Amino acid sequence: MTITNESTNETKINKFPTVTVFADRCAGCEECLVRCPTQAIEMDSYSWTVTINNELCVGCLQCTRTCPFSAIKIESEDLSKTRVELNIHKPKELLLDKSETRRGITNWTDALAEASRCLNCPDPTCVRGCPTHNNIPGFIAAIRSGNLDDAQEILTNTSVLPDVCSRVCDQALQCEGSCTWSLAGHEPVAVGALERFITENSNIGPIKTRSEKAKGLNVAVIGAGPAGASAATELVANGASVTVFEKNTEPGGLMRTAIPEFTLPQNVSQRIWESLKNKGVKFEFGNEVNVTKINELKNEYDAVILAVGAQAPLKLPVPGSDLKGIVDAVEFLEKADQLLKSKYTIEEMYPEIFKRANNKSNGNSSKPMILVLGAGNTAMDVARMSRRLGANAVCVDWMSQQFAPVRPDELVEAREEGVDIKFNTTVSSFVGDEYVNSAKLSLTQQEVATKLPKVVKENAIDLKVDLVVMAMGFRLDKQLTETFSMLPYRKKTPDMIDRVWQASGITAVPSVAWARGQSVGKLTVARENARLKAGLPITDNVWVVGDALIGPSTVVEAMAHGKHAAVSVIEHIKPKNSGSSDSKTKTNVLVIFDSRSGNTKEVAASLVSDLPKESFNTYVTPIAKVTYKDVVASNIIILGTWIEGMVMANVKPAKSTLRWLKSIDTFGDKPIIVFVTYGVNPRKSLDLLETEFNQRNAKVLLKQAVKGSKIQSQLPEFKKQVKQTLKQYFEN
Repeated sequence: MTITNESTNETKINKFPTVTVFADRCAGCEECLVRCPTQAIEMDSYSWTVTINNELCVGCLQCTRTCPFSAIKIESEDLSKTRVELNIHKPKELLLDKSETRRGITNWTDALAEASRCLNCPDPTCVRGCPTHNNIPGFIAAIRSGNLDDAQEILTNTSVLPDVCSRVCDQALQCEGSCTWSLAGHEPVAVGALERFITENSNIGPIKTRSEKAKGLNVAVIGAGPAGASAATELVANGASVTVFEKNTEPGGLMRTAIPEFTLPQNVSQRIWESLKNKGVKFEFGNEVNVTKINELKNEYDAVILAVGAQAPLKLPVPGSDLKGIVDAVEFLEKADQLLKSKYTIEEMYPEIFKRANNKSNGNSSKPMILVLGAGNTAMDVARMSRRLGANAVCVDWMSQQFAPVRPDELVEAREEGVDIKFNTTVSSFVGDEYVNSAKLSLTQQEVATKLPKVVKENAIDLKVDLVVMAMGFRLDKQLTETFSMLPYRKKTPDMIDRVWQASGITAVPSVAWARGQSVGKLTVARENARLKAGLPITDNVWVVGDALIGPSTVVEAMAHGKHAAVSVIEHIKPKNSGSSDSKTKTNVLVIFDSRSGNTKEVAASLVSDLPKESFNTYVTPIAKVTYKDVVASNIIILGTWIEGMVMANVKPAKSTLRWLKSIDTFGDKPIIVFVTYGVNPRKSLDLLETEFNQRNAKVLLKQAVKGSKIQSQLPEFKKQVKQTLKQYFEN
């Protein structure tokens, strides 16, 4: 290691990483020291700067990402060891084959070799990158110790679908993309493969009862997909009674209907539902619950969790899109699955279409041509299923390949199976009389992921087709968005990222090669904010989760939403007819203050100083330190701010308070008490604050202005009003 004040003075070491500490920049904050996974960093107590033992350093760059002053520079070869290569099963005869193609780690030697690559980071970014925050270093450590039962126990503490997620997760954008090796530009630990190794070599077992804190709760879960499965599991594991309503005759949602068996065997996707049935969960199959029926369920159940997914398929609005022979992906995959099980080829799927196509070909025995719109994972499933049913398949997507939402391994598999995939290509029109028989394709160009592609050459290709499958994704049902106008919530990264996330180093790399050039930090923070929103009710005792909340997402995100909503139900809802007026848990009161002179802080602290501790947990914090997690965890919020502006004009709440309010999308129907402290006249400041809260789905129960010079005389009456308001609200 070299310590220097000159950035040009560096020492080259071949065997170990070249480490440079810029002493003039090091502030001795110890951010790097506490996060180094190899204990290569120590503090020089004399100079109060860090020292690094380059013989212990492995070049993971965790210190360089977490140092707030760029005081460390490391140059190193890739010391991450070789990643275990996973096996891909290639059927000898693709026609009518439904065997699983992607195989996991099959032996202990490979499992231990891959597990040994994990650095067991003190602040593991892989855990932050996982939407359910699986304890990844924990279950990998259990593998290294040879104890798969412990690994399974650790894994199922946070995931109800580990066997599913290990197969269908896009790990590159989640746990593996967030691995410290990946952030350093190297190959990450194969987290998904190790997760699958655990599930395939140990017994997941039945759902365990963890507590009785939800005993007496009766909850309706609408939708039997991954979000519904996760919510139901969390509820019954804590003693609640659960009824799952599902419009189809079988559970599973898109895991069952839209993911083929060669990717996700049905015995794997259906395992969780057998476990829930054995745990006493009731099922109402063939019972579609529309939005208008939710109010009826609210009267019958203590809480309703809406996990219906995004069900409306996107359609391409181009000339000819109303022709026959153009279908959506879910319809195609459901029919294709039945054909594959019955050993029939694609001609049996739509006989009127393919019979007509055969007649037009004058007896030509060439394979039917299927055009798939889209190049995401669902599109790959459609195209690969088409190949198994004896058809040719072409996928077109107007995005560039580097920005397309498809797993690279699935892209490779599809091409190896004979799927023709055309990126930077879009359909400008469909041609046909009654049925579609050709598509006009135009070429596009896309330079960056954040900008939509542009057409650069119209009608460049005329493609003859027999069937068109739209696999461009889904949107929320219109009835759902009309009833809840705030849906869908858009996943977005806030301007100010929580210090906890920044300090981990996950946001420090703007472009991660393993994550297809995307910023895993921004993706992770956006997912986390969406997960937190799932913990907020959208209206009285109704939670919305998964794709129904944020639009099309992933299995693991939906699962994370379902669990978080269930935890929120358990913490915030007491059973109807419980025979007691007492809440089974304490009320969490979050008191937020924005104070300049100290008056607002004084009022905020005093308001809760004599609330009974046996009934209330109070948390008083300045607005600059409040996180969205704090908002979600609270039962009621008290917000206090001060008035700024001229005496006669521009009088309004503090700008910092208004900025904070505008950063919150929703308060999830939470009750609010708001107050302002002022010097001369608050004017309409309270009304402005109430409007801001109402726009964010909050209930303002009480608003009050307190004059700074009269705090001591006005405060007793205000405190009395707060107590009465809390008592009335929670009794009702």
